[in-house]
Amino acid sequence: SVGVGEEEADAGEAREREKLMKKHAIKASDDERTRVKKSKILKSLKKKERFSKLDKQQSDKKSNWQTFLKGKGSKKKKGFITGRKKESIFKTSDGGKVGVTGSGKGVTDFQQRKKHKFSHE
Repeated sequence: SVGVGEEEADAGEAREREKLMKKHAIKASDDERTRVKKSKILKSLKKKERFSKLDKQQSDKKSNWQTFLKGKGSKKKKGFITGRKKESIFKTSDGGKVGVTGSGKGVTDFQQRKKHKFSHE
């Protein structure tokens, strides 16, 4: 996903970094004050490079997420209970009989209670 222009810019930054690293390289002939100064400069260069890399990663993640959301919102949803008005599964009808709505099965009929008679055979 990296373009040609971005690769050239990255290569240019790498060359620039190498020049700075060579320029501020600590030599055996440097005195203590110069060594400390160069080490601080090198440390700051490495820190800037690390932060720019992290920023680039963060912006890449951000753009990937935004393109994902953009594509996700434009599609029609397919699958379980789409296009159907949502209603409670605990809803009762006007008669007050309880059943599961949308299951396709009717409500069980009310049967009159009777006393069971055993036959002695």
